[in-house]
Amino acid sequence: MLIKHFIILCTFFTLLYTGTSRLEFTTDTMIATLLPVSLIRGKGFGLEKIYPTAYKINPSKVNDNGLPYYIIKANNRLFSVFPVFSSVISTPIYFIPVIFKNITTDNIEANIKLLYALGKTSASFFSAVSVGLVYLAAKEFLKTKKALLITIFYALGTTTFSLSSQALWQCAASQMFLSATIYFFVKGQRSRQALPLCGLFLGFATLSRFSIAIIALLFTCYFIIFEKRWLSRFIIFALPSVIFLIWYQLTYPGNLFFYKYEGIGQIASIQNPLTGLLGLLISPNKGILIYSPIFFFSILGIILAWIKKNRVFIFFSSTIIIYLLFIGSWSIWHGGWSYGPRTLAEITPFTTILLTPVLQSRKIRRNYFFKVIFIIAGILSVFIHFLGVSAANISWYVEQTVNLNIVESQQAKFLWNWKYPEIYHFFLRAGGFSGIAHVFAFELRLISLNLIKGFSIFLIFYLVYIWLKQIRNKTI
Repeated sequence: MLIKHFIILCTFFTLLYTGTSRLEFTTDTMIATLLPVSLIRGKGFGLEKIYPTAYKINPSKVNDNGLPYYIIKANNRLFSVFPVFSSVISTPIYFIPVIFKNITTDNIEANIKLLYALGKTSASFFSAVSVGLVYLAAKEFLKTKKALLITIFYALGTTTFSLSSQALWQCAASQMFLSATIYFFVKGQRSRQALPLCGLFLGFATLSRFSIAIIALLFTCYFIIFEKRWLSRFIIFALPSVIFLIWYQLTYPGNLFFYKYEGIGQIASIQNPLTGLLGLLISPNKGILIYSPIFFFSILGIILAWIKKNRVFIFFSSTIIIYLLFIGSWSIWHGGWSYGPRTLAEITPFTTILLTPVLQSRKIRRNYFFKVIFIIAGILSVFIHFLGVSAANISWYVEQTVNLNIVESQQAKFLWNWKYPEIYHFFLRAGGFSGIAHVFAFELRLISLNLIKGFSIFLIFYLVYIWLKQIRNKTI
């Protein structure tokens, strides 16, 4: 039954995510979206043929030795400034269209719309799988209805909906692998044989986004302290990721410790983590508690976990806090131009699971006032991220930074602008309440049509399968 639920959730949310009108293609997602073509055509991770087309389609204003910022030249090779693993795992989704349409590194521009769609489909699928895995993890603690409720809030009330699923960012893949890590960690509390699999998925999550290394380190410490028996297997399962990373680093940068992304973008320099921490939590234009109010209840879940001395939830809460401090120490903690807290996308599976201690408490969940506030917070979270999918673009950032230099723009003091926050900007841009009703209705119509088409195809395949099965039984 759980497997059926998982498949239904993955299918439903893949169709829902791909059904939105948004087709985002930024400089940050450029190479990840195009690279699968090179991999399928046997050209490897080198960007010598891809980058001229990429720069023509979406030029970057920030250049390094004549190259756009998202491309590095070292070891006589051109390669992506971003981790490439999300492109690697997208190749099965790209494969048939690329072969059927005869797409090569020479005709990318002529097929760019299809590649946009394939990138979004890949991101949508990875995000949908993370939704299914979050449900499985929640089911270890809650009954079906409650597990499904917080899963829906995760799927629609976080950046999983408004950002991760809409383009081939790194976060869609890393969320999927971290959700798998959470599931096998939780399942491993009752069936210890499942615990070592955390090493496999943590390795893949780190390959998808290198900042996840801090989470992988925390899990390693946990195994050293509490699960020594399974430590060696945990490490063995992590080895495929380590081997891939060593090969890639030596083949392309030519240096095992070469990494430039944070140096030019995300980290830039280290600061007092409290500044970034406050921004990540409550700034009106990046705070995770502002964009997903449902996570106020995760704070209550953390408190309950420590009161009840639940080791799993205490570990998850500690992981969240340390990750927040880690990202908060970056001078560019906000991650640049994007809707909502992009740099915190990876911890949303953890914050979602920390809603379970709240729903486990009879005293709390039977309180009428709690039920009302909990549902309102969840609905508001969904509304905010539905707004992000339907109306968000870079216009708010353009308005805020038009008179700022690069340094002032990176410092992003405007993210504390309570008078004219990003959410309100896009609410007005959509036309207020009457306009929102029209925009949302249009978006829901597109999603509904995609769901109908998708499930119709699945129904046809299922009926054919039943028919063939009946023929086979009669023959026997």
